[in-house]
Amino acid sequence: MKTIKMVVLMWLALFIRLDIHSQTTITGRVFEGKNPVFAASVFLIPHRCVNTITDDNGYFSIDIPDSLYTDTLMVSYLGYKDYKILLTNWKEPCIISLVPNQSTTTLSEVVVRADPVASKEFAASQLDKISIYMTPSAGADPLRAVALQSYSTSTEESANPQLRGSSGNYSRVFINGVPVKNPVRNQQLNGIGNFSLFSADIVSKQFVYPSNPPLEFGNSIGGVVTLNTTDNLTQKHETNLSLSLANVGVFHATQINDKTFFQVYGNKQKSELYKILNSKSLDYLQRFASTDGGVNFRTTVSTKSYINGYAYIINESYLAERGMYNYLGIQDAKNIRNFNILNYRLHAKEGVLGVNAALDMSDSNYNYGNISDTTSQKSVFISASYKHFFPKQITISVGADYEYNSYHYHGNYPIYIYDLVNIASTRYGKDNLHTTKYEAYAYGKWIIGSFILGASVRNIFQLGEKTRWSYQANVKYVLNRKCSLIVSLGRYNTLCSPSYVVRKFDNAKSRQMSLDWNCNLTKNSECKVAVYWKEESLPQHLISRKGVHGVDNNIMGLELYGKYSWSCLEWSGSCSFIKAKMKYDNLTFDSDNSFGHMGKFMLSYLDPKIINISVSCLYRGGLPYTPIISRNGNVVYGNLNSEKYNDYFTLDLSINRYFQIGKIGVVPFITITNITNHSNQQYNYYSQNYEQQFVKFYNKRLIYVGCNVRL
Repeated sequence: MKTIKMVVLMWLALFIRLDIHSQTTITGRVFEGKNPVFAASVFLIPHRCVNTITDDNGYFSIDIPDSLYTDTLMVSYLGYKDYKILLTNWKEPCIISLVPNQSTTTLSEVVVRADPVASKEFAASQLDKISIYMTPSAGADPLRAVALQSYSTSTEESANPQLRGSSGNYSRVFINGVPVKNPVRNQQLNGIGNFSLFSADIVSKQFVYPSNPPLEFGNSIGGVVTLNTTDNLTQKHETNLSLSLANVGVFHATQINDKTFFQVYGNKQKSELYKILNSKSLDYLQRFASTDGGVNFRTTVSTKSYINGYAYIINESYLAERGMYNYLGIQDAKNIRNFNILNYRLHAKEGVLGVNAALDMSDSNYNYGNISDTTSQKSVFISASYKHFFPKQITISVGADYEYNSYHYHGNYPIYIYDLVNIASTRYGKDNLHTTKYEAYAYGKWIIGSFILGASVRNIFQLGEKTRWSYQANVKYVLNRKCSLIVSLGRYNTLCSPSYVVRKFDNAKSRQMSLDWNCNLTKNSECKVAVYWKEESLPQHLISRKGVHGVDNNIMGLELYGKYSWSCLEWSGSCSFIKAKMKYDNLTFDSDNSFGHMGKFMLSYLDPKIINISVSCLYRGGLPYTPIISRNGNVVYGNLNSEKYNDYFTLDLSINRYFQIGKIGVVPFITITNITNHSNQQYNYYSQNYEQQFVKFYNKRLIYVGCNVRL
């Protein structure tokens, strides 16, 4: 404990500045035509840690240290050209008018840097790089930032998106229009991963559709998260370094010429220091390690077209104690993965043609108890689409996808899934699974007065299978510039990827309805209310039925969200209520993630000239599970999901401070999770004969410190 206190105190000392510089506050207002712009990003270059966003009337205010008055102020807003001005040329009052990147009359004359998202008006939230960095406890991770939103019903300490009651296995993540399966690192046997595969430094915009996603993004019954990579650099050269307890990373971006730029990043993770500082909380962990790297480049082919490429590779390993069924032992997981994405965009006079291609490959090894598994996976994805922008605010998008997936498994597996101890009770298994599917879609959007209408249809075609059709519709009513209402409904089909438990490609479908009301009450406050209903038909492993069976999952939910800011203080909170029931063979029981209620609250003090502090809290009801009882040496199951774990609670603290050493920007940070050291139950396991039950807990208090350096 003394060591922990010493480390924390030494790191906090970095937040104290002995030299106090004077500050100057500048204000401005941002417009698009005659309308003020809400939530435009305003920041300094190169010191982006000094930033803010415009309010609902387009106003912004930002404090500039005198030492940074040689910087450039930049205003960025999706769909519009970036506005830049030297601070030395700043004069108040300043009115900034943004110029669109595109219009139906100028597409033939101007290269549109961003690929326009036809359905962005129906997204529940839009995050950019700055908002991802400023999200407490997200660790600059794009997918972990999603988990802190009101529509996230994540029940795991994981980066896997779980949206509005659906399992993370049924959410889809897209980057530049290409789906990325299992978009997480440190992945375990159950598919849960601690971090996403993406770096916030390469993200331009991130859209989240927690339910009823438009079908231009493919079939998804659990919601969609779509990311767009950077379309232009804000400075010619940029280098960032990161150093923390478990990670050393570097990011570099260079504008080669007027037509081409690239971004490259890499990380090396080791657990030794992290484990020393948190030895009591991480007693189950032996080690983890990973080396990963990525590169994103864009080059302009002509005045009307560009090519974007993104490649990523990771080599990771994880060694930790795990309890499952009647076994407590070490799980040893290794994985190497590489995916490559290539995009081409051609901007015609009144439309955009897009072509995407991707290759995703991975090899993994997993050893645990009497399980010894080797899996090789490969995916090929090719798509083409065309968006046409008609007069009178009408947009039509059509496209087609080709996707090939293969999974090769071999190894030793338990004959009975509940017996992981007996080495003699195993069998050698080998499965070669592959499938080819084709999809085509049409999407239309019409803006008419205060209404925005959207509808889409999509099919799935496989050789030897019946064609399945999906459809959905959204209606958005903008009451005024402060309030809006979105009504959505749809029917979706999808093809489930194989997993350790479900060794086959299986079909799933869903019917959904949702109502989202958003209101910016004042320039300092906003509130959101959402109600939703889902009926999912899924393949589900039922332990008491010894196999995979088709079940119906009925979900009803209510979301309440509010945010208020005053000066440097900001408070936000959300409450979610969910009722989820599964039906199988005339039985009705609680779904695996039927937590009942969830509350998320956050209080932040954000002042670049002093300090940034955020305290966040999450509370939810306990999850259900099926008990196992031993009777006379025989394994007997209780009723499906008839027992519940204790309620979950965590209180987290995040502190960071920006200061300058010469021309170098430095941001030391410290994060403490589960400050109260609460014992949150994660899962049960049993003695070898199932006569005793034991409980494993989520992580206790964890301390993480580090420093980001901008050269």
